[in-house]
Amino acid sequence: MGSLAAHIVSVAALSSEQAAEMCSLYAGYYEGTSAETFQADLHDKDYVLLLKDEQDRVQGFSTLAVQSFDFEGQHHRALFSGDTIIDHRHWGQQSFARAWIQFAGQIKAQERETPLYWFLICKGHRTYRYLPNFSNRFFPTWETETPAREQALMDRLARVRFGKVYDRDRGVLHFPTSRGHLRGKWVHVPEHLKSRPEVAPIV
Repeated sequence: MGSLAAHIVSVAALSSEQAAEMCSLYAGYYEGTSAETFQADLHDKDYVLLLKDEQDRVQGFSTLAVQSFDFEGQHHRALFSGDTIIDHRHWGQQSFARAWIQFAGQIKAQERETPLYWFLICKGHRTYRYLPNFSNRFFPTWETETPAREQALMDRLARVRFGKVYDRDRGVLHFPTSRGHLRGKWVHVPEHLKSRPEVAPIV
């Protein structure tokens, strides 16, 4: 497969064709959703990281929102990652990682003195495995319990964005009905990865 080009686009600047391609790609990997749910979630974000092939077709994306919140009496910001998917035929390419890191740097540069966190919702093991690649320190992790301050910060951020659907005791979002979950084919964890949590392939 050819290499993909990464583009950061504001949600307001997305064409209807691009949004439709994103929805179609998402539906191929997730069930328990609908075009209406996808569009509503998309318009709750600020930006989209688009991955496009040489024919200008969308082969991957990640929706992004920049969120401000107060914690311990101070102003903080978070870069929230929403729906994210890359066509499996393009797994292993690095254009997504490079573009995401560059964009995060641009967001940090806007307010250099303000703490910036990455707020990531994981629906599968592949997404979770991004964390060691992008962060020196992250929670929750298999290596240790989450420190009290970091847990309080995570709770605060989750409540600000998700309100009552955030289940603090389990550290998950619990919606009355699914708003998108991986299709069975993509849930399986390969045997060679089950005993190697430190391996973090970019997929």
